[in-house]
Amino acid sequence: MKSKLFLWSSVLTGVLSSAWVLMLTALVIRCKLSGQPFPVLAKFSPFHTHLVVTDRMLQLSPVLALLALVLVGIAWWWERRFEPVRPVVLAVGISVLVSSLAIALNPGGYLSWFIS
Repeated sequence: MKSKLFLWSSVLTGVLSSAWVLMLTALVIRCKLSGQPFPVLAKFSPFHTHLVVTDRMLQLSPVLALLALVLVGIAWWWERRFEPVRPVVLAVGISVLVSSLAIALNPGGYLSWFIS
């Protein structure tokens, strides 16, 4: 039972570590659909609260990813075999990969726009 708690906690923290990508996408879409000219810098966006929450999630992303990996390790140690942990490792790995690719590839230049 304890291993299930660690497994689901690691999935949740892994998904939360890449949630900033979806939040940034939503911010860009909101700015484009607002009817106003697209802001030159993200800080001039009319959606200040959305901007702040996205910034906090981006800052917490590495901490959440490390926490997810620690929780997977604890669940793996608790189970003493890899088969029950494999789907969770894949889910956490994919979510961390999505976040890393968004930073590395900077699609559309929107990450640079956001960080400026």
